[in-house]
Amino acid sequence: MAYGKKYFTSYKSYNGWDYYLEIWVDGYSSSITEITLGEGGPVISYDTDKENRFSPINSSKLELPFMVTNIDTDNFIKDIKNTFNERDVYVHLYKGTSSDYTSEAPLWSGFVLMDLSATPDKFYPYPVKLTAVDGLALLKEKDWVKYTSYDTPANTPGNYDTNDRYYGPAKFTHWLKEILFKTGMSTTGNIACGGITPPNTGVTEDYQIVTAVNWYNAAMPDTNVSSDPLDLTKCSMSMMYNVDANGNITPVNTYNVLENILRHWGARITYWKHKFYIVQIPEYITDETGTATNPDNINSRTYTLNAGVVSSQDNLGSTYWTRYQLPVNGTLAGGIRKLSGGTFDYMPKLKQVTAQFIDYGNRNYYGGFPFGVDPSQTPYAPSSLVFQDEIAQISNVETLKLNIPLDVELNTNDFQWAGNTAMKIYFNFYFTNDSTTYYLIFDKYNTPQYYWSTQRPEQITASFNRVRPFWYSFVQHTSAVQTLVGFDEDLEFKDSSGSNLSLTGSWKFFLDIEPWGANGETTATGSLSSSFRLFNAFSLGPGGSTAVISPFTSAGVNYISWTNSLLTNSQPLNPTDIGSTTPGVITTINGNITFDYTPGFVQNPFQGQLLFISNVVGATYGSQLFEIDPNGAEVETEDLGQMIWGDSLMSTSQGSLQVWNGSAFQKSSAAGQWGVGTITGTDSFTRILLQQYLNGAKKVVQLLNLNLAISEENKEQNSRPMYVNPIGRLRHVSTVGAAGSNIFSYMKTGSWSLLKDEIKYEGYQILYDGSANTVVTNNILGGHVSQQDDSSPAALVQPNTTQIPIISNLQIITPTSNNIAAYGSDVITNGSFTTDANWTKGSGWSIANDKATFTTTGSTSDLSQNALTLSQKFTITADVTIEAGGLTMKAGSSGGTHLMSETGVYEFPLLCTGSTLIIFTASAAFSGSINSVKASGQNSITSIPIESIGTAIFKTNDVFKITTEDFVSPEFTITSDQSANDTSLSVASTNLDEDILINSDIVIDSKDLIAQYQNKTKGTVGGFDITATSIDSGSVAISSYIDDDSFGTASATSLATSESIKAYVDGQSTTTPNLQQVTDVGSTTTNSIMIGTELEFTDTTMSIYKSSNDMRFRTNNGDRLTIKNNGRIGIGTTSANAALDIQAGTADFRLTSTGQNRTALANTSTGFQISQTGNKAIYFETNGSERMRLNSTGLAIGTTSPSEKLHVVGDVKIENANPVITLTDTTNPNYCEIKNIDGSLQLRADQGDEFGNSRVRFYLDGTEKMTLSNTELNLQGSLQVGVDDTGYDVTFYGDTSGRYMLWDASDDSLQLADNTVLKIGTGLDLKLKHDGSNSFIDNSTGNINIRQFTDDGDIRVYNDDGSGGTTEYFRVDGGQEKVLFYKNSEHQDNVKAEFGNSGDLQIYHDASDSYMLNNTGDLYIRNTQDDGDIIFQSDDGSGGNATYFKIDGTNELVTFSKNVKVSDNVVINVGTNNDLQLSHNGSDSFIKTGNSSTGDLYIRQQTADADIIFQNDDGSGGNATYMTIDGSQETINFEKTVLIGTTTNTGAYKIDVAGKQRVQDTLELDDVLMLNAISTPSDPAAGKSVIYMDSSDGGIKCKINVGGTVVTRTIASFE
Repeated sequence: MAYGKKYFTSYKSYNGWDYYLEIWVDGYSSSITEITLGEGGPVISYDTDKENRFSPINSSKLELPFMVTNIDTDNFIKDIKNTFNERDVYVHLYKGTSSDYTSEAPLWSGFVLMDLSATPDKFYPYPVKLTAVDGLALLKEKDWVKYTSYDTPANTPGNYDTNDRYYGPAKFTHWLKEILFKTGMSTTGNIACGGITPPNTGVTEDYQIVTAVNWYNAAMPDTNVSSDPLDLTKCSMSMMYNVDANGNITPVNTYNVLENILRHWGARITYWKHKFYIVQIPEYITDETGTATNPDNINSRTYTLNAGVVSSQDNLGSTYWTRYQLPVNGTLAGGIRKLSGGTFDYMPKLKQVTAQFIDYGNRNYYGGFPFGVDPSQTPYAPSSLVFQDEIAQISNVETLKLNIPLDVELNTNDFQWAGNTAMKIYFNFYFTNDSTTYYLIFDKYNTPQYYWSTQRPEQITASFNRVRPFWYSFVQHTSAVQTLVGFDEDLEFKDSSGSNLSLTGSWKFFLDIEPWGANGETTATGSLSSSFRLFNAFSLGPGGSTAVISPFTSAGVNYISWTNSLLTNSQPLNPTDIGSTTPGVITTINGNITFDYTPGFVQNPFQGQLLFISNVVGATYGSQLFEIDPNGAEVETEDLGQMIWGDSLMSTSQGSLQVWNGSAFQKSSAAGQWGVGTITGTDSFTRILLQQYLNGAKKVVQLLNLNLAISEENKEQNSRPMYVNPIGRLRHVSTVGAAGSNIFSYMKTGSWSLLKDEIKYEGYQILYDGSANTVVTNNILGGHVSQQDDSSPAALVQPNTTQIPIISNLQIITPTSNNIAAYGSDVITNGSFTTDANWTKGSGWSIANDKATFTTTGSTSDLSQNALTLSQKFTITADVTIEAGGLTMKAGSSGGTHLMSETGVYEFPLLCTGSTLIIFTASAAFSGSINSVKASGQNSITSIPIESIGTAIFKTNDVFKITTEDFVSPEFTITSDQSANDTSLSVASTNLDEDILINSDIVIDSKDLIAQYQNKTKGTVGGFDITATSIDSGSVAISSYIDDDSFGTASATSLATSESIKAYVDGQSTTTPNLQQVTDVGSTTTNSIMIGTELEFTDTTMSIYKSSNDMRFRTNNGDRLTIKNNGRIGIGTTSANAALDIQAGTADFRLTSTGQNRTALANTSTGFQISQTGNKAIYFETNGSERMRLNSTGLAIGTTSPSEKLHVVGDVKIENANPVITLTDTTNPNYCEIKNIDGSLQLRADQGDEFGNSRVRFYLDGTEKMTLSNTELNLQGSLQVGVDDTGYDVTFYGDTSGRYMLWDASDDSLQLADNTVLKIGTGLDLKLKHDGSNSFIDNSTGNINIRQFTDDGDIRVYNDDGSGGTTEYFRVDGGQEKVLFYKNSEHQDNVKAEFGNSGDLQIYHDASDSYMLNNTGDLYIRNTQDDGDIIFQSDDGSGGNATYFKIDGTNELVTFSKNVKVSDNVVINVGTNNDLQLSHNGSDSFIKTGNSSTGDLYIRQQTADADIIFQNDDGSGGNATYMTIDGSQETINFEKTVLIGTTTNTGAYKIDVAGKQRVQDTLELDDVLMLNAISTPSDPAAGKSVIYMDSSDGGIKCKINVGGTVVTRTIASFE
């Protein structure tokens, strides 16, 4: 595609704005022509095909009045009708002029549709309406498959294969990129998308994608502006395809995919200013702050067309055309104005919103039924069956679910139904392991009704005549098309008694349909039967009672057709399909019509679900969610339908969402951890959508239909712009309902007239009620349909999906201990072309400036390097620059050729064949360079690093796999036995396609466990059954084979002979032979086998011989082991002076056990060694009892479980002259000692005097009780001196003479000498002493607390009473909870009495005045006496007191007895919100309402017929009346001149008005209307007029604006 500019035009809108438009045509390269636009100018309009508030796609189009003015434009229109294809013609509309448009993106761009409006039958000039679209709506025509070129998939519909499908999981931003690329939106051709470079359609900039989504998952790292949930969440696309039993792939359309993505996120897409805006609709509640040039509203992120990040920002847009908040009729002069003709509709508030999410965590295996209809072809339904799938371990399946939905369509045009139609379809469902087969049986009188039997259904005698399962439903005569689920059951693996089947290993599942019509069963119908009742020519007529029907008329009209609900069109039961040889003749069995199903259907009419439900995750695999407003009285509900993606149970679920956790993608929690604008949310993904939808619809929502205009005064772009756009929200003041309130709305539909600067706008009011909702969740895919002869509910079906591999029942053995690279290092030398070396260059190739460059020669040419390995797979990466032509690459001379046709980085997995060269071939037209090349060979893996298992698991030829959450490796085969502590597994050479990471799981499938177990410990060898614990043949053990005289039941086929070895030898001879005689002559003995003095081996240096009744073992002519006749054994000696005497001479000796825990006893060069390599103990026993044990913890004596290095249970005695126990610190030379010196126990600390401040610490019960240092004794606990009734004095002396403290035992008192201080507290803060005259209690920190804990006890303070006695001064009364003062309390001047925690209330006298101060809260002066007063008195000026004001409790009023004076600038506020204010500012007096006042200001006179008189200065020192509101005459009288719009009183008029006057009704004049001459005024708005006196000629004139056209008329012209 090569586009050229063909036409252009410029125009100005009514407001004088400049617009520039271009039309580009594919294949055009000639001159550019300026065209003329027709009446009305360009109009951009938006619409959606959904009517709800979350309608996700708002597509746009531009209607252009194209003027045909000459032969060229006429031919252009003809080409659109007859020649051009879609996307051949593009329109670009810019806000700008022909000289400055290139610096900005178009306001709107799109391609012209090839369907024109009607053209007039006349000679040009004439208008033709061209319609261009943004491509969103046309996505319905685009299959959701991969493209291999700009607008073409690899295969055509009906021929798609697996390579055409999208899979995933991938980010939502990736899917949006793929979807929007299919719109055909205008591009520059500079950015590739998915390896495809779009054409340059003439636009100035490439389109971009802007997302504004704010739902976050708890796993996501943060909610920053740059954190886009669409870029942090992945989903799969597997469910977007239907694969039938023959493998035919049918994709959904791309529009459906986009709609589903946006629907799940509650978002809407709109194209504007060459960007696709994707905004979550609930985000429109966001308020805007900031400035015009830097607004703050909805967070958004901008991407390139190939999903590259451009920017992130805290607003939806900051340019003139992308404002978020758009005020209508705002305070700015001009701006957006609302025209007449608008309407307000209302949408009812919702009570409930519901949706369904089906978690396909368990695999959907359904493959359909046989559908062939021609007996001469295969498959043919009555004799064929459909294989569903093979389940490797059915024992891990708890339940299977089978669902069969059908559409039934009735033709009611030619007859009337007299009742309902009962339809049945019988089928067989069974599974087999090739030796045993189980059939599904249905017996409604049995418990369970569904069970499995090894008998075929026809072999079972049941309690009713049919035991096959069947699809069944009533078809109501009141509806023409019905979707019915006639079979939807959860089937457990049970037999007829309800017991679980014993199923192991793999089983295959099959479905087939019974033969059409009667099949030999005496009372059976065929697989398809139905009974009808209707009134037509083929019935018995009105009142007939026989239930018969012909599904056709003689004219061949079809009355009934049926197919699966997932297919797009139903297939009728044609007359030729009926099982009668003569049309019109009806065959009945038991009153039912029997259909013989022969030719007819061309596609499989049976599709549904066959789900195998694992008992690991339970049966919760589908749910219906209800979000309910508990306070809503309405019953309005809205169903958002079936959700495809959500929070699933299993990571293998096709609908599972994956979220970025900061380092990797993980499955979202099935419990739901989503929130709006937060990562601490707790809701499920589906619930967030329902919640946000309902919260925006709990109230009645206005649907605004407005006519808006953009004022000319708004042209100035330096002011805050007010241009209406389709992505922001409108703010206008309501004229209905709560008048004066703001209403916000976002666009539903609209049209923009870019000539008139007018907009027709339809939008939804934005409301949000975040009050709590009720949530109800139901299981919607359980066994909700019983197989009875009654109606079934409507289908709830997910389209059949492709089978994805699952790894079931895996047993994890151990993780990998290191990464395993699938590919090795780069084998290319000088792949970055830093030097001109290592490469073989053909003609035209050169290497310089870090690249290999090709200059076109007119012929092909190679660049190659001998670097690869034959038959090895390589990943080859090439960074190329393509200026013209193409470049190919291959591995080896006969390797596959791969084309590179555009600039970019290419990566190909290639198998090297033919030679070891890597070859780049430039085409004859190629021009460009190769910037770098890398080639990594596929590694052949022969060893797997693992964490040690600790036991032997794998044997040679065992198999395993390696898995992570999203990766399954090829199968590996063990090549050598694995030992317990091995850290690697040796495997047969295996190639990998991707790296295996550290900590991946080594797993084996449970179905292989038995086989691998047998490989180690089981099998049949030589007729014996070998198990882990015995070897048997029938009832004969291996011990019998050696010892018994006979075998009894053993057979000759089971053993080499039917006799034991002993019996065989006994039968050879009657003499007493030696073993040599037995083997040579066959003589035997039943007693023993005699050997002479020596048994010599072939190697004569080795023998076993007798010496002096001892047995000796000799090797290398030396005695090594001797068994003495007394039973002693000697090793290295023949004397054996002990039971076991080992003499190794100069060599070490060692006794070692093998296995995981090895024990050794050895005499080594360094000493005698006893060692244990495993975690086992070494025991020491005497007299049959263990005395000592040594293990890895320590040495134990008297116990078997040491907890320390030495653990002794029992007494320990250390005996020596003056014995010493020395305790040494390994890090310092100091040490401590415990000594017995002459019967005295000494404890010595820090004998080396290394520290100087050492302590001897005494611990009891784990706590330090006493510490002794060289300066002090620190006692932690009680110190007792003496015993009860027998005490001792204790005296503590100080450094100062006469200072001491004495515990006097005789006086039972603690005595302190004068000036001896008792100090209490860590800081010695509390001090008590007597200095010989006075007593002191001193406290230097904190408070002094005196506490009384006796219930109702007092604290009393007594002092001298002045007469030698004492008296009580005050009491803290615990019973009354009061402080009682018995003497006067006197506060000195400036000493405050403070009340409250912070001294908030203060009362004091400062020697002159008295004060009552309050610092916090209110000051209450309260009189609680009923009808009592509070009286405020002060000096009366004559030595007495007078009342100034009184708070009268009886009359409930405040009475002022003296004048009240308010100072200047002090305001008297009246009303809760200071609504009325009275003040004087020193110059003027004010009566006004406050800043936050509410309501109106009333000046009200309630005296009958009285007036309100306004007086002011009369200019001569007196007052004059200016205005009187006359209550008796009900008039307003102005006694002075009224000035409006001026301050100059000419004295000539009673009312003097300057400026414009507006009279909305009739203006009556009893005098003269005087006009001042002015220059020509501005034009009035449409529908308005202006009357004025023209200063140029003194004439009275009138300007009139009719439909945008302004005319000026003189008054005289009206006469």
